[in-house]
Amino acid sequence: MVTDSQGLLMRVVVQAANIQERQGAWDGLQRRAPNPRLREMRADQGYRSAPLATWCHQHLNARLVVTSRDARAGGLVVQHGRWVIERGFAWFGRDRRLSKDYEQSPLASEGIIDIAFIHLFLRRLSPKIY
Repeated sequence: MVTDSQGLLMRVVVQAANIQERQGAWDGLQRRAPNPRLREMRADQGYRSAPLATWCHQHLNARLVVTSRDARAGGLVVQHGRWVIERGFAWFGRDRRLSKDYEQSPLASEGIIDIAFIHLFLRRLSPKIY
């Protein structure tokens, strides 16, 4: 999932659970057209890969920033920028259709996620109607 700085959905790619995070990032980024306004991408340590950072810079004209956990800190530590994507996932959980995985294909799941975020956008634009 790619969100903007406020956590609103820009791009979502649903893949099988047996695909590693790094491979999923390659597939997802190559499959969709890049956003020309994208300047920086943040990812967790699962996406730490020099070739991925180079590819993002060359093809997307964006810098890949990998947030890493402080080894000295014990317990739960809030990582810079991490809450943005986590909030997007929390919004998924509020949608009844996305509470369970009912879809048979990944493309159908992507469509349902897109519809859920469209509904969220509409509620924010006009809260009295929705």
